[in-house]
Amino acid sequence: MKNKKLLFTGGGGVFSETIWKEMANKYDIYFADINPKKIFHKIPNSRKLKIEKGTSKKFIISLKTLIKKHNFDLVIPNVDEEIFNIVNSKFNKKKIFLPPVLFCKLTLNKFVFFEFLKKNHLENLDTFRLDKFKKYNKDQTYLIKPIYGRGSRYVKKINKEKDIKKFISFHNLNKKDLLIQNYIRGNEYTVFVHTNDKKSIIIPVRVYQKKGITIQAKIEKNKIIESYIKNKLLKAFTAKNCFNVQLILSGKKVYVIEIN
Repeated sequence: MKNKKLLFTGGGGVFSETIWKEMANKYDIYFADINPKKIFHKIPNSRKLKIEKGTSKKFIISLKTLIKKHNFDLVIPNVDEEIFNIVNSKFNKKKIFLPPVLFCKLTLNKFVFFEFLKKNHLENLDTFRLDKFKKYNKDQTYLIKPIYGRGSRYVKKINKEKDIKKFISFHNLNKKDLLIQNYIRGNEYTVFVHTNDKKSIIIPVRVYQKKGITIQAKIEKNKIIESYIKNKLLKAFTAKNCFNVQLILSGKKVYVIEIN
């Protein structure tokens, strides 16, 4: 029986190594990235494909071209901008492996996402939209990040209140487009989650080095994280399929950063 042909986008991320090692013997796997040279070096070049940037007007056309050329059975997008582009387009999503559109829109907007966590008593970073933030605590370190976006672009650690104004002025940003939340010291994890009506697969990956995207990480069994996601996060979210949870583990406490 012929193996199903899968395409993973965002192939330059660390997940490609894990997927290749764990799934290459079961599926016919390809990876796409705007820079295929960033894809895990042990993956054959014939399995590395170039795709347009997720924010580009050419992205959907580029994706359609790859699907038609290689006849993929399933495409798994792994970049926020790509997902945003797909769910807001008229693109035929039959071959796209994504959680429901409402789930995608909820998690892509970080302000809406953290408000959802608050309602479900899962938000513990005291997150506010920056233009609504009033009470600065000089003893607290903060983090500013865009409501939309990924990686480290426009993410800034704040130690002094005056640094907020400097940062916004330097990058010519609008407070309405930014979040501010408590900065937490701890170990960072990317957790791969695949869930359906029968079971949930949860794989914590410890991040050791990061600059924009994760570039050094290791799979690590962690009962605290697995229990938190299974017994708390998945009970709040009813979405099926697969997604990644970015979080910080400080002691025995879990702080969710984002879902993508």
